[in-house]
This record gives sequence, structure tokens and C-alpha cells, in this order.
Amino acid sequence: MATKDLTSADNNVFLNTPHEWENWNTQFQGLAVSLSIWDLIEGAEVPLTKPVMPHISSYHKQSAREEREGTVTRTQASATVSSTQDSEPQESQSIVQPVVTFANLSANNQKAFQFDLNMYQELKKEYNAEVNSIRTLKDWIRKTVAPNYQQTCCKPAESIKEWYENLKENVQFSNKEIKAELRSKYKLAIKPLTKPKDALNWIMRWEQTMALAQDKNLPVTKDHEEWFDDFMDAVVSVLPNWVPGYRLVKMTDVNENRLSYRTIANDFRQAVRQYLGSTGTPSKIAKGSFGPAYADQIANENAGMDASTKGDIKVREKGKKRDSTNKRKRLHDSSQDSSEGFRTVCKACGQRHSHLACWYLFPSRAPRRFKENPVFRRVVDQALKDDPTFAEEVERLRKQKDTSAGTIRQRDDQD
Repeated sequence: MATKDLTSADNNVFLNTPHEWENWNTQFQGLAVSLSIWDLIEGAEVPLTKPVMPHISSYHKQSAREEREGTVTRTQASATVSSTQDSEPQESQSIVQPVVTFANLSANNQKAFQFDLNMYQELKKEYNAEVNSIRTLKDWIRKTVAPNYQQTCCKPAESIKEWYENLKENVQFSNKEIKAELRSKYKLAIKPLTKPKDALNWIMRWEQTMALAQDKNLPVTKDHEEWFDDFMDAVVSVLPNWVPGYRLVKMTDVNENRLSYRTIANDFRQAVRQYLGSTGTPSKIAKGSFGPAYADQIANENAGMDASTKGDIKVREKGKKRDSTNKRKRLHDSSQDSSEGFRTVCKACGQRHSHLACWYLFPSRAPRRFKENPVFRRVVDQALKDDPTFAEEVERLRKQKDTSAGTIRQRDDQD
């Protein structure tokens, strides 16, 4: 019953092309191990030889010899008579052998026969068990391998070891082909994630691909920095706030090649669940999503970034309203910046606001209560260093903002 359950549970695979080899081979090896014949297939053991049942007649002959050893005189007399007989031809006489039974054996031969019989029965049990296991595995192969492969790789007179070696040689991809296919799967796995609702399925496929790639020693899995950067680039559009901070937190592990892809996958799942919440749609990042180093600061910065722009406008409105046109323009720009903050990602710090409203780029626009986080400061400085064009744009905007602020102060002083 157990063997039947083993074979029926694995009928969800079918070896029809080389693409199914990995799954088929995994289940084949698992079944062979369960049947205790995997070592036989690998060549670590040799097939058992069919045992031969001991015959009682051989033990009876041995007993007769023992009896004759005590009758030397009679034997010598018989030899003398035989030698003195004439050489005249005599008619042959048929000798009837008596039926041998266990009772006819001497005490020593009875013990020897019983011991050999017990050994035979034990060896026969082991032999029959191996034969049944091989038959079970061959039946499974007939059910799960395409007929064209069976015809060329599974000859009836060949052993189970030869069947497996033939299938492996004719069906399995070469190492070069396997790695080429894995590289294609890896490129597909790191395709940028665009829809938050697909995040959990995406991370499951990525994790499975990384497991296969590491098992086959794909070069990209040896370079932690490479696959870590590929992962971060793929998920930044869905979790733009999470990526910069997480990258900095894990950078030491990456540089020392001791970061596990499973750790990243679990951390990403946790961040996605907090990001999506229970509604399945994007929401504000919950406190704690980016680690204890800067969790409290993020919530305050996300909540107050756009509010500060409106606060600056309210301060300006307290003065005399000299230029209503400029005032309406400033209100319009501020409102537009605020709405853009929920649709765009800052190129500098990675948070959900336009870079035009980033307090790290334009500290003069930050409220007095704002306190920079050193982690995000390093992210911003690195972004400006990596993109000289963007750094020039920021510097130009800073000068324009300083000039505009100076003009407004002059008008307020004149009033």
C-alpha cells in the first residue's frame, strides 16, 4: 500500500521535453530514495544476487563420508578384492539411492543445514524487496516518460541504472544550456515590478529563480552586490521610500557577501504588506517599515513635507498683498507641488514628493522643527554625486529660490 501511494502521488510530472527534466528528476530521485535503491542507481551498490536454496542431499553425502572414515579395514578389504578380481566384463547394476530426510543427517549436519536455510530465507527477503522496488520504479517511469524516450532509453532487458543513465544522457540539457536557460529566467525575474498588487507573486517567482540559480552555481549569485542591486532596481517603483534606507542598512552585509536572498525576500514581503495594508491598494508607509534607525523620522517627514510649502505661503499672506497675480501663482505652484508629491518619487531621497519640495535639497524651505536624518542625508549626497546633471539643476534652483526669497523680503521691508 505504501509503494502504491508513493507512485500515485508523483503522477503530476511528465517527461516530454528537456524542459521537464529538472522536475521529473527531482521526483525520480525522491522515489528512488524512498524505495532504498538510489545507491544502486548511482552505482554505489551492486544488485543483489538471487540466493540458492540449500539441498539436504549434499549434507547427507557429507554424513556418509564421516561414517566411512571409521571403517578403514572394510574399505581396504574391498579395495583388495577389487584389485584381484578378473577383468571379465560384468553387468552393470543400478544403485537405488535412499530418500534423504532431515532425520538421516548427523547432529552436526542438521545444525549446518538449519543455519544455511535461515540465511537463505533472509537473503531471499532482501532480494525480493529489491526486485519489487525496481519493478515499482520502472512502472513509474513507464507512466511518466514520453513513449519516444522509452523506446530509445528504456530497453526491457536493461537495468534500472541503465534506464536512468540513458534518460539523463538523451533528455537532460547540457550544463551550458541549463545556465543559458537560468540566465533567461533570472532576467525575467528581475523585470521591474510596476503594480503593487503583483508584488507577492513577483517575489515568490524571484525567490524560486534565485534558489535554482544558486543550486546551479550561476555566476550572478556569487556576486552579492550585483544581484542585490538588480533586486533594488526592480522594486524601487513600488517601494521608493523603502529602497534607499534598506540599501544603506544592508550595505555592509552585501559588501561582505553574507546577505541571504531569502532574508531580502521576507523583508520585502513585510514591507509590501505594510505598504498595501488590508485594502490591496497603495497607502502611506507604516511606521517601522524601514527599520529602527530612521522609522520615526520618516513618518514626520512624509506628513509634513507638503504642509511646509503651504505654511510658507500662509506666512507670506500675512504681509500686505501688493501683487495678487504673483500670490495666486505661488498658491497654484504650491498646490501643484503638493499633488505631485503623491504621484512622483524624489530623485534625491526616494520619498513620495517632487524633488522641488525636498527639504534635503532645499533646506531653506524646511520648517524650524525639521531635523535631518543622517541616513537620508547620505542618500541625497550620493544621488547628487552620481548624477552631475541633476546636481547642476539643483544648484541652479537653489540660486533661483534664494533670489526669489530675497526679492520677497525686500518688498516686505518696503511695505
